[in-house]
Amino acid sequence: MVKYSIELKQRVIQDYLSGKGGSTYLAKLHNVGSSSQVRRWIRNYRAEGLPTAHSKVNKNYSMELKENAVQCYLTTDLTYEAVARKFE
Repeated sequence: MVKYSIELKQRVIQDYLSGKGGSTYLAKLHNVGSSSQVRRWIRNYRAEGLPTAHSKVNKNYSMELKENAVQCYLTTDLTYEAVARKFE
């Protein structure tokens, strides 16, 4: 798996947000392996903001919270991402 710099990710996201092109065009322009990678960066940006150099810390979640999240997913029409945001 190729590691892309934080600066490149930020540049691609900014280009996308400013309307310079879609994911396919920007992937080619910035030599990113695939347009799906660009879409993933955009999705993560919308959920978490611009990527930073700070490493992410893995969170520990209680069994009760995990069970509640699973029940929420199974009993509603929420997406995985929406359930994750709800139970952050």
